[in-house]
Amino acid sequence: MKHGKLKSLAVAVLIAAVALPGPSVALSDEDKAKLVGALVGIAIAKKVAENRQEKKARGEPYQPANGVMCLPEVRKCYWNNRYSSRWTHHEFD
Repeated sequence: MKHGKLKSLAVAVLIAAVALPGPSVALSDEDKAKLVGALVGIAIAKKVAENRQEKKARGEPYQPANGVMCLPEVRKCYWNNRYSSRWTHHEFD
């Protein structure tokens, strides 16, 4: 999950660099709302990823994407109820 954390950090830095003005410029209420919304979205995405990792560690089936079901106990993933070597490799290798 290192890649996911790096991605979240990169998005947060990008948002901060674009959204945060210099010291002499104040944020408008609309800009503040956009920034808060983006940060909340990042926090939700991080929690979803952590939940998926916890299920994977406990051996419980989980869904990394719509239509995809992964079974850690047998280390296999299925896409639309058919075995998917792509998803299996992505999740377990």
